[in-house]
Amino acid sequence: MKTTPNTLRLLTLLLAWFCTFPALAEPPQEKTGQVSLPGTETIGFHSVVTKQHYQLHVALPTGYEATGRRYPVLLLLDSDIHFGFVKSVTEALHLAGILPDVILVGIGYGEVTLAQWSRNRDRDFLVTPKPGPLPGDSGNATQFLTFLRDELLPRIETSYRVKAEDRTLLGMSAGAIFAAHILAVSPEMFRRYIIVSPYLIAGQDAILAQETAFSKTHKDIDARVYTALGETELGVAGPGWKTFCSNLLQRNYPGLILHQDTFKGLTHFEMAYAAYLNGIKDVFGKRPAPLKTLSVRYPSMAGRYFLSLAGLPIIVKAEGGQLWVYLGPDPAELLPVSDTRFTAKGIPGMEFSFIPDESGQAEILLITQMGFDIAAWRMP
Repeated sequence: MKTTPNTLRLLTLLLAWFCTFPALAEPPQEKTGQVSLPGTETIGFHSVVTKQHYQLHVALPTGYEATGRRYPVLLLLDSDIHFGFVKSVTEALHLAGILPDVILVGIGYGEVTLAQWSRNRDRDFLVTPKPGPLPGDSGNATQFLTFLRDELLPRIETSYRVKAEDRTLLGMSAGAIFAAHILAVSPEMFRRYIIVSPYLIAGQDAILAQETAFSKTHKDIDARVYTALGETELGVAGPGWKTFCSNLLQRNYPGLILHQDTFKGLTHFEMAYAAYLNGIKDVFGKRPAPLKTLSVRYPSMAGRYFLSLAGLPIIVKAEGGQLWVYLGPDPAELLPVSDTRFTAKGIPGMEFSFIPDESGQAEILLITQMGFDIAAWRMP
């Protein structure tokens, strides 16, 4: 065949046309299904107690089938939106040597509309009903607690090799309200609690009365608790949250370790991703020394501090194995939260942190309230 300029021009145009439409040269790619997470399974569960259907998401540690070991269990509320993230966090922390192998069990509602999902959470997680046209639409936390204790936890323990004495509960927002409810009325159900952005307002502050009632008949809570709010949440959720934490600390429960955290700049919807990571690291970290042994260091914290903003001295005294702060004529006892941080008995929402110098003697007294810090310097 003789090649002419017109033939070359035609071949060039055809080649360019085929390169422009590669789909004509290759068969279309077919969808093969949804993305799935390795090492996980989904189980349907119908509750006799709540008369509701739930979807459980389970992540097993690598090598689970090949071992006879038992594992700590993490129970995650709001699994529909946070399961994949928390699974990735636990695996990463395990690889880093921070977290042991765990079994993660999430409680979800399956494929429901956003409106129905929100109603389900109000029904199961809130302790007090919200105003609404239908009774039972919200405020059934007591019933949901019974479901966990009598149905779900026994099912998990018969289906998987978990350590019944080593449970951790994770809750965010409405789920955090429910986690705070369990901590207030049945803290023995879990060994660790991660409570992120609980809004103890609009009737949900009934948890404060629940905690007070529990304290009158119990002398100890053996649990590690991590709880956090975002800086932008402090105005609305801060007062109830700080009162709840302060009340727990003032009980002086020997076995309770509670850590409060605040994240600067984070909104409510961002909190789970920062606080779940920090919370898991915190409650599984090395258990700190009993706070009661700190009294030997109280003399290094005692002294006169000058608050320049008010032009007034603040007096801190160590007497009888206790630490006292004088903000006026009457003292308030300082209760340890950590080795340098304290709350004041009878003054909700206020914290006192002692910053030592090189010799170990406190040089600065940092006073924190509603997310704001004021420094007072030790006077000669």
